[in-house]
Amino acid sequence: MGNEVPSEQITTASALLEGSRTRRAGRLHVPYTMGAPRQHEASREASRKPLLQRKLFAALCLALPVLFAICVTAQTASAQPTAGTSALPDGRGYELVTPAENEGSEPYSPTGDGVEGEDSIHTTRPMIAAANGEAITYAGSPTSSGNGSEGEGLGNEFLARRDAAGAWTQEDIQPPGYNSPNYWAFSEQLNLGILMSREALVSGGTDHYPDLYLRNNEEVTYQPLSTITPPNRTFEEFGAASLQGEVTEASLGERYAGASADFKHLLFEANDALASGAVDTGKHANNLYDSVEGQLYTVNILPDGSSAPDASFGGPTGSTINGLETQSAFSHVISADGSRIFWTDMNNGSLYVREDDARTALIAEAATYLTASADGSKVLYIKGGDLYEDDLDVEATHDLTPGGEVLGLMGAAENLEYVYFVAQGVLAPGATAEMSNMYVLHEGHTSFIVTLGSEGEEEEPLAVNVFPWAVDMGHRVAEVTPSGLDIAFMSRKSLTGYDNVFHDASETVPEGEVYVYDASSGEISCASCDPTGEAPSSSRMGGALPISRHSTYQQHVISSDGSRVFFQSAQPLLPQAQNGRLNLYEWEREGAGSCVEATGCIYLLSSGSSPYPSYFIDASASGDDVFLMTRSQLVSADENEYNDIYDAHVGAVEAPAEPQCTGTGCQGVAAIPPVFATPASVTYNGVGNFAAPVAKPTPKKKKTSKCVVKKDRKSQVKRSGKQAKAKRVSCKAKKPAKRARRGANRGRGGR
Repeated sequence: MGNEVPSEQITTASALLEGSRTRRAGRLHVPYTMGAPRQHEASREASRKPLLQRKLFAALCLALPVLFAICVTAQTASAQPTAGTSALPDGRGYELVTPAENEGSEPYSPTGDGVEGEDSIHTTRPMIAAANGEAITYAGSPTSSGNGSEGEGLGNEFLARRDAAGAWTQEDIQPPGYNSPNYWAFSEQLNLGILMSREALVSGGTDHYPDLYLRNNEEVTYQPLSTITPPNRTFEEFGAASLQGEVTEASLGERYAGASADFKHLLFEANDALASGAVDTGKHANNLYDSVEGQLYTVNILPDGSSAPDASFGGPTGSTINGLETQSAFSHVISADGSRIFWTDMNNGSLYVREDDARTALIAEAATYLTASADGSKVLYIKGGDLYEDDLDVEATHDLTPGGEVLGLMGAAENLEYVYFVAQGVLAPGATAEMSNMYVLHEGHTSFIVTLGSEGEEEEPLAVNVFPWAVDMGHRVAEVTPSGLDIAFMSRKSLTGYDNVFHDASETVPEGEVYVYDASSGEISCASCDPTGEAPSSSRMGGALPISRHSTYQQHVISSDGSRVFFQSAQPLLPQAQNGRLNLYEWEREGAGSCVEATGCIYLLSSGSSPYPSYFIDASASGDDVFLMTRSQLVSADENEYNDIYDAHVGAVEAPAEPQCTGTGCQGVAAIPPVFATPASVTYNGVGNFAAPVAKPTPKKKKTSKCVVKKDRKSQVKRSGKQAKAKRVSCKAKKPAKRARRGANRGRGGR
């Protein structure tokens, strides 16, 4: 207590708070003045009751290095029964999700930058975990059951599921015999998927024209969202107009806008008249459609019953908010039950709601849609720089931020009880005019949290339009829990006093860090700051929240109760992370899982020793399942050097790896306890000297026994370095469609 907030965070207004905003043990405390008791607060406090005996034991471990060996052994025995070789928190263990015998194929990296390298091939195709953690989709090079598409922007989509015995099975879910299908979205538990195809997958589909299909992953059936051949467009012209009015090969999938909770209402945009009430928009503008179990309804119908050619679901794509160009704003554009759909007339910027596919009501003129409550009863939008909320059930409109100069939304509770936004206006003590002030709105009261950098300062250097209040939630590096009590977000500003600048003779680079704000306590914790207080050791990535790059979906980077946050970093935040590559970490709040420290705990979920990067794929809503991709062999069944996907699962069932030593010397490596966050002003030297990890034996390259197609250097796309080393076997038995020509299926490649 008592450490001062950095001078750049102090303003005249905040000084009047007389030091009440203090940094405590690596956290920034912001007074919480919202009045009413917070939702779920009682249950949260119960989960944070101090574990006195464990705290005392941990304190002794830190204070008396001679007890270190006893401490780590006790922690291993009591808290970390793992399925793999590394000590993990919360009783997690590694489960191998992808097959050990993978026919020479491997999953692609979810970085979305379209670059191939020695470590992996990258993809923007959906890689999504089921909310319950029992399944995951991923993209990768095809197996014998796939369609042969592989390489940059290509690949097959796979669905892996955990069976009743706890084992993982995998299925290549590309429609066999077709070259063009690409997946774009999945239902919450992955039992249903949305894909686009230029080939008719079933009778009644539109051949040669792109069409969207609903795949039932349990019954393996396909249903077209539209059976109408576009009357005014050639198959080269048909699709959905982009922000610039262009139509690309993948555009119909890109403008898929979401679904009701049961996936019976499916939304998409298209540049032709496909249903009753729609008129020809011209190829550079879109109509809006709701496909209900195969029946198509036009959404962009005005209150008087006429059509509004040129419309967009959600916000007015291509316009600006305070000079910032908007992207797809598809957050909750359809209510959970499908009864309400929010859309914008691009001709004048008016925001409407379509109800029951039968009637339309005006919400506001010249408005910019942000989001709605999950049930569709309330909607948030910006008008004239102010944040408004309309309650549709009682027909009431509220200006929530008069004079706010709102820049954008960082996220909101499912019921909009908590709303996190950024504005340049001074709406509460502590804020600074014309700066990017972060606020939380609850029960009509606005509280200042912290000042962020400008959009240009916060934008990721290698990713366009990626920052905490990006309009498109697939590019937004901020996520709010369903209750709204917690938000995880990125910033390049030092918000808790930690020196996040890489100091070099030639440059000073502020690294992005991951922060967690708790609305119950009003505290900001830095999840990714080096616990020792040391500044970043290189200009490699600091703390980073992955993004989905899909406008209808955000990965679960924060657990639903706000107690866990998952992030990537190339900085050595823990002693065992010494590979200088991207690793996956977990931050955990005190009282959650294994953590007993008031400042929270950091754990390493990847090996920290691989010469290749490890990637976060997704997590279950609870955070009990964390999916990562790595070349490390984390379980004994993994005997090759291909990329594989693992689940760091609480209560993993897979058997531990064989010991790598024998006889009386087989003591193993003691599990390393978590390093706890500390004030940046305190130098922390750890808990003693860590034993060097036991070196893994050189993994045997897998002998490919199944059919692998020979590589034609002139016509086949590039494989990753590790794939190229695999033994190639002739594949005469494969179907002619097994291999796609170089350049085929490039619908997603330009994304």
